Amino acid sequence: LAIALADAEFVWFLVDDALVVESFDVVAAATALRRDDCLLAVHARLHPGVTWCHPQDAPCAPPAVFDVVGGDVGKAPALLAFDRSGLSGDWSYAWDLAGGLYRGTDASAVVRDIVRPGPGNDAAAHPNRLEANGNAALRRLGLTSQRPRSACPAVKALVIVTVNRVQDVYSAPVYDATPAPSLDALDALVDDAAADLDVAMYAKTSHDSAHVGDWFPSPQERPSKPPRVSVLIAAKNEEATIVDAVRSALDEGDIVEEVVVIDDHSTDGTRAAVAAIDDARVRVLESSGHGLAEALNFGLKMCSCDVVARLDADDVFAAGQLNRHVARFADLRRRGRVAACGGAAV
Repeated sequence: LAIALADAEFVWFLVDDALVVESFDVVAAATALRRDDCLLAVHARLHPGVTWCHPQDAPCAPPAVFDVVGGDVGKAPALLAFDRSGLSGDWSYAWDLAGGLYRGTDASAVVRDIVRPGPGNDAAAHPNRLEANGNAALRRLGLTSQRPRSACPAVKALVIVTVNRVQDVYSAPVYDATPAPSLDALDALVDDAAADLDVAMYAKTSHDSAHVGDWFPSPQERPSKPPRVSVLIAAKNEEATIVDAVRSALDEGDIVEEVVVIDDHSTDGTRAAVAAIDDARVRVLESSGHGLAEALNFGLKMCSCDVVARLDADDVFAAGQLNRHVARFADLRRRGRVAACGGAAV
């Protein structure tokens, strides 16, 4: 990790519960670090409205003075720089994995200082430990005095939706409920892998802390009918396995519109074995015999459905696998997230 960080000019740390709610100009932030040696980091989770530190359960006043960093004349500033001396809570937290942007050399030096050879070294075994030990490393290395300033967005750009393991390492009183939700209860909130968060709600809700306990799921649309699927199989001399492969696709039910088998000039009984399958959804075609890639490209052109599922001739779909993958793919594609989806289960 230290070597990888050193190879990068800049490193932007994000944890799994960090949610970007407004545009954060990473290029502008990196340019600010490049131009000002006194800047240690740009913290995406901070903004002038942060006045409470949940990990310390205490107020943390923002800097009294901010300096505008770059930006065009007449436009609202994007970044604000400040001196960390005399600040408390999140404003004094120099090493930050929830949206902190650093020089690669600085990040590498911190990791090397923390992760020292030897048994039982768990200083970086958890993000919260890595953060706490990282701040101590910055002081040991003299980086906090060498670079006494940091920067942040002028408006809220990122929040930390506290639904993860921070609860089992440090006391983080984010939630009003007494007692705070258990880890199992928090896990249940995100149990649906297809669920999304309503970024617009987080953006417009007033927050005085970087850590938030709000849970704003996106309104769920009524599930649409799953798309029909073409299953594409390219085969060459796969007589022993091709029938099982085709039947596993057919067994996925009505979602499978067709199974297109491309025979790449087999010299055994592959083509005859497929032709003997009594199902109108099965089509077997012959390719030019120039290899798997060309056979698949040819087969793709022959598929009639909008969604194509690729299956090896010596593989099978686990029961229900294709239905689950297609439903997930359709949901992500509807949101403009993906063009392809992969997985394995046998």
